[in-house]
Order: sequence, then C-alpha cells, then structure tokens
Amino acid sequence: MVTHTIWTEAEIELLKREYPTIGRLGIYELLPYRSHKSIDSKANRLELIQNYENRFSRFGSVFLANLTEPVKAYIAGFFDGEGTIGTRIRKRLYNTANPNHQLFVSCTNTNEPVVHYLHSIFEGNLFYKTDTRGKRRPILRWTLQSAKAMQFLSYLLPYLIVKRDEAIIAIKLQKTYEHKHQYIVPPEIIEQRNFYASELSRLKGRLL
Repeated sequence: MVTHTIWTEAEIELLKREYPTIGRLGIYELLPYRSHKSIDSKANRLELIQNYENRFSRFGSVFLANLTEPVKAYIAGFFDGEGTIGTRIRKRLYNTANPNHQLFVSCTNTNEPVVHYLHSIFEGNLFYKTDTRGKRRPILRWTLQSAKAMQFLSYLLPYLIVKRDEAIIAIKLQKTYEHKHQYIVPPEIIEQRNFYASELSRLKGRLL
C-alpha cells in the first residue's frame, strides 16, 4: 500500500485554492489518498478558513447531484426506517421563558458502512456505543443539528414516505431561526416554535 506523508507543492496549491469553498470532503474527493485528519491538519497549519455556507451549497450541489435516483431513494428509505427527527430544548440564560428548540436528525444502526456513508456525504457527528459484555455488535450513531439537519431533510423530502410529515414540520421549525433576534424574540415567533415542536412530538407519538 502506498502512503503519502509529505504534501507536494501541487497538493498545497490545490488545498489553498479549493478548501475554503469545498471543505474537507471536497478535498477528499480530489485527493482520496489523504485522510480527513490529514486534510484538516494541513488546512489548520496553513490557516485556511472554511466558508460554511459555500461548503454545503456549492460542494453539496455538485456532489449530491451525482447521486443516482435509486441511491437517493435508498438513503431516504434507510432514514425512514432507522432515522429520528427530534428537538432538544435548551434554555437561554438571559431569557428562560424562550426555550431554544434545537432540531436534530440521527440514525442509529449496527451496519457501520451505511452509517459511515451518510457521514461521508452529509458530514455531522459520529458516536460509538459498545456492549461492555461483548455480546452485541457496536452501535454507531450519526447526527446532524440545526441548519444542517434542515438541509438534510429538505434534500430527502421528495423521497421520504414514513417521515415526510415530520420532516415538513421540522423544516418549518428551523426556518424560524433563520432571522436572528437580538435578546428579545417576538412573541409570535416563540408561539410558532412551540407549536411546531409540539406538532413534531405529536407526529412522533409522544409528548414534550
């Protein structure tokens, strides 16, 4: 197996030119023999800054456009069966009357290749849970929060069946956070957020 440790001048120039726009995953597509850790480490040493909005919209639109319809349907079907759409309530220190409903999506499964595949496309966080008794396979959990969760649901919405109604409500909830309110959030916005969070819980068959 060939290993690459020293970055060439051509690789460094490519990293400087493309990393701010397409990010780690985009560079990995161009330099698949470089690990994610190696790419991030080199970018940090070069003090490169990743543009979050361009990273998802520009790179995502190119990368996701290459996914075939059967693959999109498979991802949606997997999420329909194994995924979760929910909210976490976070109280604000300066305004406890205004709870922050943080949207999240997640998939938990023992099929590591599928979960890693989701992570390779949409990024997010991965968590491992092992059985201390050694009787079960490790469980892998993948999550996205807030705006990235909404982007994920918006992308899959045409293909979702079981979780389609939940996804629609979740997207509406997250859209109420697109306009930043300094200190005081208008009462009508708080009412909308509470309604969408309650409706999402109702669709999931549980109470807040």
